[in-house]
Amino acid sequence: MFGHLIDLRQDLSPIFWVCAIQEPDWARYQGKPRGAEKAPRQRYCENRSMLKTTYEQLAPVAYPLVNRFYKQAREKGKTQGSDEVYVARVESEIIAAVRICPVHEGGQSTGTTPKKLLLRSLAVLPDYRRTGVGSQFMDYVVTQLGARECWCYPFSWLQGFYEQSGFEFVAPEYAPESIRGPFENYRRQGRDILIMVRRAVVADD
Repeated sequence: MFGHLIDLRQDLSPIFWVCAIQEPDWARYQGKPRGAEKAPRQRYCENRSMLKTTYEQLAPVAYPLVNRFYKQAREKGKTQGSDEVYVARVESEIIAAVRICPVHEGGQSTGTTPKKLLLRSLAVLPDYRRTGVGSQFMDYVVTQLGARECWCYPFSWLQGFYEQSGFEFVAPEYAPESIRGPFENYRRQGRDILIMVRRAVVADD
């Protein structure tokens, strides 16, 4: 199999030749000096990152595509009709996605514009992790949030990642009940998560 890939190099660009190597082929590098296994993997990711990434908000009719993506990315999230869903693509492939969900306070009608949002199910395909895709995607998502207040429940080791996008840590006792209640349920399940918020921007008069 690997020999056939080498014979095809004259007809394929370096990007597509590297992407054609299947995962079992990396086993050839086991037992080699330190760094030998990393070289082809690094080249694989670098060539993928050369492809143009585009960003968009999906219409609800396309939400099943994101649910399929979440399965590929091993993310448990599932889109709801009330979500705003944003994706990053390389060509036609979804490589990252996130859900922005409305948070309705007690007594607030679901038909009204929510004062708070909750960022959920941020995921990047494994092949694109640690390439900067996640940070660039978050830069785009933040621009879509605009002046709106947005909360999230990141894992504790991702605090710095979210701080780069303008989110700040909030102690549970200072979070509103609509945010604190679900957080406490997740903590009882053993999840090592935090509460963070990107504050609403108040326009000057």
